[in-house]
Amino acid sequence: MNTDIGGDLSEDELLEEINRIKEVYPESYTGYFNAKPAPFKTKFDTRNNYIIVHADCHDDYKKYLTPDQQKWWVRERRYHLRLNSDYLCSQTLGIAFPYHQLFLSFITPKYAEGCLKALTDLEYSLIEQRKSNYDMYWSDKNRYDMLRTLRSKDNLSKAFDARAADIVKKINDSIDGILAFHFATFSPKRRTARSDDWYDHFSTEPNDEKGLNFGKLCPVKSIECIPNNHHALSQLETMTKELQYARAVGLTSKVITDDGFKYIPMIDFASEISLVSINDTLDKISMRGMIIKSGLSHHFYGFELQSFEQHRNFIKSLKEHYSVCGAYPDLQLEQGFSMLRLTPATNRLYQPCIHNIYLPKLPKPDNKPENIDNLERLESQLKIA
Repeated sequence: MNTDIGGDLSEDELLEEINRIKEVYPESYTGYFNAKPAPFKTKFDTRNNYIIVHADCHDDYKKYLTPDQQKWWVRERRYHLRLNSDYLCSQTLGIAFPYHQLFLSFITPKYAEGCLKALTDLEYSLIEQRKSNYDMYWSDKNRYDMLRTLRSKDNLSKAFDARAADIVKKINDSIDGILAFHFATFSPKRRTARSDDWYDHFSTEPNDEKGLNFGKLCPVKSIECIPNNHHALSQLETMTKELQYARAVGLTSKVITDDGFKYIPMIDFASEISLVSINDTLDKISMRGMIIKSGLSHHFYGFELQSFEQHRNFIKSLKEHYSVCGAYPDLQLEQGFSMLRLTPATNRLYQPCIHNIYLPKLPKPDNKPENIDNLERLESQLKIA
């Protein structure tokens, strides 16, 4: 699974979509190089989860440059001339995101105006790039523009990503008896290069919305209780569509069951912690659950509901593990519940997604080598995932 906000598609799915887009764009067209008409050929390349539509111009540079310009061209591009002597320039026309049915348009030659219209006939929506954004590649500035487009009420693409929905569905399928979830909105902050202080990542002002006031360390802006039924995802979609770009939707540990309030165990691991260290920590905790890729780090959801006291003791125990993000336990104790991010935001342009199911180590029989036991556990995890 891929955490890029642009989506998550297989190579075969991308190639299938390329064939559709190729019918929209001509194989070649006449553009301009050094203010003179020049031949361009349209090309389509895949990068992870999107399709780059670009055009290359190959011709003799002497046709387009004055003698003085030719000297500069040979001097400045001598390395490229050795590799490809007739290459002049390239134009990135746009990037297609089949996962969201969105197209980010950069350069629109006169001939391509009809192409954009044809893309809308293929049910693509155009991403409105800000006038201050001049990036012509897949950058954080363009990721932010995609976030704005996804949350626009005029856009038909889902703001609550299917990868976030998969997380909620997996929790619901793995834990019996949940009648309602509590989802929160909050403002994640960007990590600084000099500090790994967790409190710097969240809003520092107290919040009184809906009567909530968890103190200045709490990132929560609002909490919404959503019944666990077939309307839940549509409610989450509405909740996300109306959200400010700097805010994200998070799942809190607090759920409603027939026995009252229960809590889902949650862990936010520190960045740059390897999966080996994460598995070592989970082996010590010994709780069935799932590992989530969040972009910069990993999250964990346990599949065993806890009482309030059990949950507090669990959070306190996380302080003993170096792989857990430093101040995460204190923040959860402060607000009375745990919370993990489900959607992107301005300062977290990554979409969390399921990495794998974690199964605790099985008791090792006296006559069975430990490496055989671990192999069986890995095979079980792969089957469940």
